[in-house]
Amino acid sequence: MHKLFLSFILLFLLPNKSQNNITADIDGNKYNLVKIDKYLISSENLNVSRFNNGDLIPEVKTMQEWRKYGKLKKPAWCYHENNQKNKKKIGKIYNGFAVNDPRGICPKGFHIPTHKEWKAIITSLGGYDNAGLHLKSKKWDGDNSSGFNALSGGYRSTVNETDFYPLDYCTLFWSLQATKNSNDFIGLTTEDNSVMGEVSAHTTANGMYVRFIKND
Repeated sequence: MHKLFLSFILLFLLPNKSQNNITADIDGNKYNLVKIDKYLISSENLNVSRFNNGDLIPEVKTMQEWRKYGKLKKPAWCYHENNQKNKKKIGKIYNGFAVNDPRGICPKGFHIPTHKEWKAIITSLGGYDNAGLHLKSKKWDGDNSSGFNALSGGYRSTVNETDFYPLDYCTLFWSLQATKNSNDFIGLTTEDNSVMGEVSAHTTANGMYVRFIKND
């Protein structure tokens, strides 16, 4: 009886690992978290449709409208190729204006990774030449030893006549704002295990995926 009582007490006193490693956004979407280096980071792409104050983030479908929102510096999101089947698989694509918006798109208590944080994560996994192997899902030619579970998802461009880059080509993740018109990023490709983004940035009007890190 004493052992049973002790087990009952410990059940409430010990931290719940599944709760500690799961968070949710304002829409109720749940995300698994994984520890890489010293950072607790989401292992799934953001899928939220509202800022943290409840304001809607506009869904923008056509290439013309997407580029218009970019010129007007307005936040926007879409699914790859505007296909809702991609919602559960790879989540939403956001332009940099949604990422930079002070209303916040990450779950409360989390933030967009800084360039320094991305660099630390990549360095801990073997550096920019090799970390892709450990960041990519097993479904995408990686070993996923980090638990980051990146899936190939393309991205949305605002350059020339290209709109969406193919699903099987690459995947890009936003970082914080680098200059007035660009944000840092990291990118993974199908062709090798390197990581893009060490010294370059992308125009804020483009569309990429979002991962988030727990605040200190």
